[in-house]
Amino acid sequence: MKTTLFGMVAGAALMSGHGVMAQAQGPQPVTVAAEGASRSNFDRDRNISVLERPHPEYDAQGIPAGAFRLFPTVEVAVVSDDNIFVQPADETDDVIVRTDAELTARSQWSRHRLTLFGRVRRADYQDNGSENFTDYQLGGTGQIDLKRSTSIGFGADYGRFTEPRTSANSPTSVAEPVQYDQTGLNLQAVHSFNRLRVLGRIDYVGVDYENAVNSVGAQVFQDDRDRGITALTGRAEYSVSPDTAVFFEAVINTREYDLSPPTVITDRDSDGSELSIGANFDVSRRVRGEVQVGYLSQDYDGADLDDFDNITGRARLEWFPSDLLTVGFVAGRTVEDATGVGISGYLSTTFGVTADYEVRRNLVLSAGANYETADYGDIDRDDDNWSAQLEATYKINRTLAIKGGFEHLERNSSGLAGTSDYGINRFQVAFVLQR
Repeated sequence: MKTTLFGMVAGAALMSGHGVMAQAQGPQPVTVAAEGASRSNFDRDRNISVLERPHPEYDAQGIPAGAFRLFPTVEVAVVSDDNIFVQPADETDDVIVRTDAELTARSQWSRHRLTLFGRVRRADYQDNGSENFTDYQLGGTGQIDLKRSTSIGFGADYGRFTEPRTSANSPTSVAEPVQYDQTGLNLQAVHSFNRLRVLGRIDYVGVDYENAVNSVGAQVFQDDRDRGITALTGRAEYSVSPDTAVFFEAVINTREYDLSPPTVITDRDSDGSELSIGANFDVSRRVRGEVQVGYLSQDYDGADLDDFDNITGRARLEWFPSDLLTVGFVAGRTVEDATGVGISGYLSTTFGVTADYEVRRNLVLSAGANYETADYGDIDRDDDNWSAQLEATYKINRTLAIKGGFEHLERNSSGLAGTSDYGINRFQVAFVLQR
């Protein structure tokens, strides 16, 4: 499992990304600023992306339930995967029937917001039943509006997940994929002083892995990966104009592992920090986004583990060449913990680009590509991870949609003998039912 500090503080980001082969979710509320209406100095909703644009004749309307509205969704997909065990040679292919069910409840109050959700994913492999899994997640998010300029946000979730075999930390020797439980909590306060806005946020993620077995039934120890990650974020933004703000952000994190020496060989506990400056903007009818640059460090308690100190940065941009086309770009750098004796972690640098084209109001074509470099600190290993996706979504009506897609994943490793390269091709056809 890849737990990133970038993901933990994503609640402060302007926009949310999307994956071409991602699990279907209910429609997100969209606020469009009317011409001439009063706008906050920090609103960034002038532009509406292709995936955000409402189409009432095709969007789910939900089911009234008192002060809430319920949005149920079921997606059934048939996926063809030509390398389910992520092998460099002698690949094994299979067909997977994947079922995703989700129920989201959104409040309809004039003030404050509360969203509750539950989701389940079941994957059935037709020829390799040992790969079958069932994942689930329950949670909720909310916001309390103390007054127009002050709000408190919160969130909590709990889930049971299956670690993909493509994960950098997934052991290659296990007979079945590793499973883990994850708990997430966050609390955020935001206050605006006219042109100045300040934010304080705390995030906690706890992960508990199950031990696995290899092909001969011997235990593959995973308890040494159990950990809790706490991050504190402080941010101050100053509005240069109604369309642009500059900010300073400081993040400190603590990563505490449940097991320490002498139970395990290495003390993996660490403390990290990140200081950055940046700007967010929605300066025209064609571009919006956020960029920042700074410096990060992660210091490990284990004397045999390398520390990290490096320049960091993030970018999340959207370009609107026309009303029917949205092009997105994301980039980021984080320090990820790794497994293995004498290995602290790796510096992950990621880049991604997406494009969504609205052919018709009910037909959207999407494409994306992602690239990650993983530079390990303690060993001679560097990974290049690539992925590319294509997808078409055809909405027949408010209730039914059909999706088809292709995804290619690839890893090229250098330096460490025995590190597995791989290539994976996946084709998918899915039917989505929603209310």
